[in-house]
This record gives sequence, C-alpha cells and structure tokens, in this order.
Amino acid sequence: MNKVVDAELTNFEDLVRDVVDKYPPDFGEVARLFYFCNQSKVNVEVRSDQDMREMFAKSNESKCCFLTVAYNRPTSEPQISDWDFSPPANSVESPFTPSVHCPTRAEASNASQSAT
Repeated sequence: MNKVVDAELTNFEDLVRDVVDKYPPDFGEVARLFYFCNQSKVNVEVRSDQDMREMFAKSNESKCCFLTVAYNRPTSEPQISDWDFSPPANSVESPFTPSVHCPTRAEASNASQSAT
C-alpha cells in the first residue's frame, strides 16, 4: 500500500486507524507499526507521536519511509523481514523522486533517414 502522510498533520493513532480500517486484523490480533531505519538498517517500532516525529526526522532528506504493519497476538512477537533494496540482476535502477518533474533533454540522432 502506498500512502502519503503529512508529517505536520498526522498523528500516530490516526495513521494506525487508517491502515487497520483498510487491512483489518484477525480476531484477537493487534497491529504494530515499524519503519525501516536507513541509518541503522533495522526495523524500529513506532508506538507514539514522538516516535513518528523521530521517524520523519530521520527520513527528512528522502521524504520516504518504509513502513511495516505487523499483526500478531498480544502474547507473541511479530516476525518482520528486513527490506531488501538491492535491484534484481541485469536491471537498471531508476531514481524515485515522485514530487520532482523528470527533466527531458532532446539529443540529435546519429541515424540518417532517407527520403523517398
């Protein structure tokens, strides 16, 4: 799920409620929110508005957070896989800047065309 979240207007409870409304847990499960910290390369649990502010501060430059919502029984720990950011073999990774218009540049072609 892709979701745009305004760091100034969104609080923790509203974010979790939006996700749970869209993807409800099974009976007896609780939802826990984690973000992938690019600096430490680990998933960090978000439990409050203060944790969300720290998450946004750490991703201020990229303006992108990778969130995981884990549903589990209150008596068990969620199993969360680390995000894999490595591109598949033989692929070209394009930059991800959705808020910036992609510039274009016209270049002369080396191919010649014949008129008929």
